Amino acid sequence: KLVKKEKKKAVIIEQKTLEIANIIILNNDYQKKYMMNNYDEHIQSKVLILNHTYDENFYPKEVKKVTNKKKIVYLGHLDMIRNAQVFLEAIHILKEKYPDLSQNLEVEFYGNMSDKNKLYIINNELYDIVKIKKSVDYFTSLKIMKENEWLLLIDANLEKVLSFNPYFAAKLADYIGTHNKILAITMNYGASADIVKRVGGIVKPYNAKIISNTIEEIIKNNLKYQENIKESNKFSNLKVAKIYDNYIIRKLGEQND
Repeated sequence: KLVKKEKKKAVIIEQKTLEIANIIILNNDYQKKYMMNNYDEHIQSKVLILNHTYDENFYPKEVKKVTNKKKIVYLGHLDMIRNAQVFLEAIHILKEKYPDLSQNLEVEFYGNMSDKNKLYIINNELYDIVKIKKSVDYFTSLKIMKENEWLLLIDANLEKVLSFNPYFAAKLADYIGTHNKILAITMNYGASADIVKRVGGIVKPYNAKIISNTIEEIIKNNLKYQENIKESNKFSNLKVAKIYDNYIIRKLGEQND
């Protein structure tokens, strides 16, 4: 009873907050669909979509990129819901095919990883390829992103509960700001899939065989990659700030009328 009472109270607070608000800022259309679906047109009309952004000035100006082997880097939090299992299985498939894979591929994970994933790395002897690093501060993470050619995004697989993924990780905007290559493992429909495709990145499903084939193509330099600079620039903090400023100016003009 107490839980139901608290949930009902939270719903009422949310409803009143949205009624009072002049602007409701969300970061993608899927999030709007997911969060605003039960609200009327009046409340939905208050929504302003603003991308997560990157700041060009936050990245180091000069970086050295390692070129002796292909390197894929993941930065961020992993757990039992958002986990690296299918990606690690893909590495295992490749290593079975190419026992000396470590000569051509290196993978680094910065941040938390589930014990299950760590155990998989040990049990399948992937530690010559896959390195687990401690968490780093934000500006160090940007430096690491900038230094590495391939950046990995792993979304939580929500296919059992949702037909699309409404989450746009802020880290993805930071990835885009490096203008390096992005490999995303995510649902076919959702914010990440749309965004990565827009900027020219690679999107793959939760399928170890498909992912292993993709990594093999990366190692062999057979994977064509062309960043869409025009789309990448739309995630710049200056571009998004201008959208917000113009929106506020327009709203103020409507009030004065």
